[in-house]
Amino acid sequence: MRNVTLVHLSRLCGVKNLNAEDSLLNTMASLVNSSSTVVSRLGARSIVLSKLADAVVPLLTHAQRDEATVSFRIAIEDIMAVMDDTILPADYHSALFVETNVCLEMLHHLQRRVRRAD
Repeated sequence: MRNVTLVHLSRLCGVKNLNAEDSLLNTMASLVNSSSTVVSRLGARSIVLSKLADAVVPLLTHAQRDEATVSFRIAIEDIMAVMDDTILPADYHSALFVETNVCLEMLHHLQRRVRRAD
């Protein structure tokens, strides 16, 4: 299977010898490893920040939550303005909207809960 894959890949890339094929595979493996590392770091960062928000947001006062919501909305609007000038995949836009709505819903839910308790 490896030989078939190498031959097919080499033809697609115009590679004419085995050394070049191995070099191409090593380059591709390096790119995959780099991408995996970046995705892992982003995933870990996302989890940590999510848990931080889960721990901190419930401790905010009603006024602090209102202020945080306004500030968050402004920050997202700023990001969206930058996105208008940058070519990004549709998946990025979709993920940004989903995550923004999750955060806003969390703030809204906590505000409703506090108002019922008052």
